[in-house]
Amino acid sequence: MKKLVIFIYVFAYVGLFNCSEVNAEIILRTCVSTSGRSTYYINLDTLTRSGEIRYKYMNQDIIYSAHLTKIDGNTIDGIAVFKKSNSGETRGNPFDFKYLILDRVFFELNVEAKCE
Repeated sequence: MKKLVIFIYVFAYVGLFNCSEVNAEIILRTCVSTSGRSTYYINLDTLTRSGEIRYKYMNQDIIYSAHLTKIDGNTIDGIAVFKKSNSGETRGNPFDFKYLILDRVFFELNVEAKCE
């Protein structure tokens, strides 16, 4: 019985404190482009393969639905489709994106954004 209790404590300790972001089910990040003009607020759920991306550029504030098309180790690929706007736009162009989990970098077309 004592060995079982010790095993449970060790298993719980390793499970709680040996987690890495790669195993995360939900990724929440704020990403800023190298120019500093674009900000992406990403919310990606790897379990449901969906999420949201809020894109702010100048006076634009647009929310996209994110659909994760591929999750491969350190890389998440997806497509973002216009959902709504907080700044008056009635439509937006869909875009492909890539997120590097360990490097915390978000890519959209030719824009690279570092994430925190």
